[in-house]
This record gives sequence, structure tokens and C-alpha cells, in this order.
Amino acid sequence: MLVFRKELTPSALEEKTVSLSLSAAPRGESGKSGVLYPEECLNFRAENGVLRGGAGTEIVLDKAALQGYVPSAAYLFGRGAAQKLVFFSEGGLYSLTLPEGGESGVPPARLGSAVFAAPPFALPFVTAENGDVLLFSAPEGTYLYDGTDFSVLEDAPAATCGCVYYDRLFLASASIPYRLHFSVPLDGSDWEHAYRAAGYVDLSPEHGEITALLPCGKKIYALRGRGLTLLRAEGENAGFSAEPVPTAFGAVFENSAQCVGEHILFLASDGLYAFDGSEAKRCAAPWLAAAPPAASPACRSAVRGAYYVLSYLTASGARRTLFYDPAAEDGFLSDTDMSLPACGEDGPLFFTADGALVRFTRESARAGAPLKKIWRSGSTRLGLGAGRKQLRRLTLVGKGNFKLTVEGEHAREKLVYALAADGETNVQPLLKGRRFSVCVESEDADCTLERLEVSAAILKEV
Repeated sequence: MLVFRKELTPSALEEKTVSLSLSAAPRGESGKSGVLYPEECLNFRAENGVLRGGAGTEIVLDKAALQGYVPSAAYLFGRGAAQKLVFFSEGGLYSLTLPEGGESGVPPARLGSAVFAAPPFALPFVTAENGDVLLFSAPEGTYLYDGTDFSVLEDAPAATCGCVYYDRLFLASASIPYRLHFSVPLDGSDWEHAYRAAGYVDLSPEHGEITALLPCGKKIYALRGRGLTLLRAEGENAGFSAEPVPTAFGAVFENSAQCVGEHILFLASDGLYAFDGSEAKRCAAPWLAAAPPAASPACRSAVRGAYYVLSYLTASGARRTLFYDPAAEDGFLSDTDMSLPACGEDGPLFFTADGALVRFTRESARAGAPLKKIWRSGSTRLGLGAGRKQLRRLTLVGKGNFKLTVEGEHAREKLVYALAADGETNVQPLLKGRRFSVCVESEDADCTLERLEVSAAILKEV
């Protein structure tokens, strides 16, 4: 809300004071309707009109526990205290029980003798005979891991992606494009084609190869390079069929698709999309406009609660992670590098650049070290109109230690303040001009920013 206070001075027509809330999303013209929108907002999220630290990370497994192995893919097996980490390193798969406290004295154990040229696709599911199992598939073959044994499935197809739907495994063939195989119900080891048993469905080829299989609601969708296909797969397999879904979007980036609630989200060459079962709508995701993806963004994605989590390379070569809530159509941007995500019950686990296995937390720190939070306005009139003005007073309302930078229209007009705020903190920039920029930075994990109040003298035009 704009609040005006008029006071005539010898050098000014009037003095105005505006109260400006701070948005975490760069989605509008700053100053209008009493809101300042950022040109850059990193590691801040908005909650009830207040900016506070976004997601951070905590260590689940330290680098020493891997005993020299360098993972290039990660998977989770089992649940609770017996949960294991399975990782791919230099052609092989290894398992390690996740310890409490981030340390482990037990070395990783090699799973079988299979050698893979690249990390295999993995799919967890539950069987009637063995309970929790983890299926691995690659052009070299398909394997089953039950927590103890790692065995090859001779009759199973080699797959590129898959899902579990109505107690069956569905796998996209690695050797025959556009073919979907399905297993016997509750048995991932039985792939013999027979009526009321296993079989396959061939999709029409014009929409491209299958990049993801996603159950969403009570349906299953195949995400293709150039479209979506609905698979009808309830009941007996003789009635299984596939039909294209009328949609229009750009080329879909690999590893970007996830089902969040009743939506399938994915990144395409022309933006972020949410599919609700009837149509794919481009999301108003201004964070991607502020930090645009590269032509080949090397996506990684996961789900954390209500958030779709997308890690991608920007056009400038930096890695950013977008947290987006499709129901609220809101989110925030982080510089946490979500590499090799493995989805668990409490959200994704992933490796950092220095080799530790971590999980997301609400505390704005990276494995104990505070994350630097940045809110930068870009050039703005600060809600004070188009005329020349002098900034008499700028009040930051919040809590924490901040670095506040105020710049005028010329490079030499730059003021930097170190502030310790616990409520209202004032500075007097006394800069003159039509437009200004404001940048607020903090490394406090629990800092909050409520609003900025700006008092300025509106100057007479000479």
C-alpha cells in the first residue's frame, strides 16, 4: 500500500514517503501497487508477505563414507532405518546403508559383476513375493535388487524409463522406439507375453521417443519429445490402448518431468509447463526469465512436498534450482546444485560438488555454512513517479545482518551500508535522480525482510 506524507521544503515541491513490500518473483513493474519486484532474487522465499531464507541442505552421508568412490548417479532402496543408498561409479553399482550422523565405517559393497556404460535407469516397486525391490535397466540388460541379491532378469526388456501403475511395471523399450512393455501384476520378474499376463503396446511414432512415464491421478502418461500420449491400462491387458493428447509445446528437456499432486510439470524449450490431465499450460515462472536456461540445460528434477524442484544450467553457465508450487503458482530460486537426485519419502537426496550426500531443509544453510541471500531491484522509480527526486531516507524493516547497496543513475553514485536490523533501520542516501536501484544481501540463516520505506523530496525541474 502506498502511504504519502506531504511536506513543502525550500528546495522541493513536496516530500513523499512510500511503503514497499518486497516480492520474491520478478513479475511486474516495481513500485506499482506498493510492491518492489526484483531483477534478481536468490535464496529468498516469500512467506505471508515476508522474505526469509529459502531451502538449505544438511549432510546425510559425508564424503569419507564413500571411501574414494565418485558417484555419477544415486538411488534409494528400502525405508526407515534399513534404507540403503545405491550409487553408480565407474561402470558398477554399489550399496551402502545410510547411517545416522553422516558417518559410516562400513565400505560400499559392489552389486553383482554387471558393467554399465552409463548409469542405468532405476525403478522401486513392491512385489508379492519379495516386498521392496529395485529394478535397474540399461542397454546391457535389466536387473533386480531385493536388498541382498542382485540378479539379471533374462526375459525383461532393456528400458530407458518406466513407472508402476495398477500393480504392473511399465517400461519404455531401449531397443524398439515407441514400444511400452508391461509386466505381470505384482511380479516384476515375469515378462512372458500372454493373455491376462505381460505384453506390450506400440505408440504412434510421430510424437518422438518416450522420455518419461508418469502416473498422475488415475491415468498414466508417456511424455514424448514432441507431445504427450495417454495410456489406458486398467483391467485386462487385451484392452490396453494409447492415444495422443492434443497439446502444443516445444521440445521437452530430458530429466525435467515430475508428477506433483494432480499436475505433470516439465521444462520445454519454450518454457515451464503444467499438464492437468486435459491441457498443458505454460506456467508464469518469472524466475526462469530472470535466470534463463541454457540451450542444453542438463536438467535434474525431483519432488519435495508441494514443490516441483528443477535444477538446470543457465545461459551464463551457472546452475540454479527452482522450487515451484503449481497449486499456489509461486516459488523461489536457489543456487543449491541438486546433482544426482534420488527421491525418498522426505524428498530428494543428492550429492554436492564436494561429494557429500545431503537433503533439503528449511534452514538457509549449505551443509552448515550460511547461504548468501540476494535481493536486487534493478533500476526503479521506487513508486515515486517519473520526476527527479532526492532520497532523503530509506528504512529497512526486518531482522538480521544485511549489506544494503543503493545506487543512483551514474556509476559513481553508489553507497554501501552494513546494517544490523531488529525492526526498523534507517539510512540517508541523499542521492538525486529519476531512477535508483537497491540491493539487500545477507548470510544470516534466519534473517527476514518485511518491507522498505522510502522518503524522498520531489525536486523542481530546472
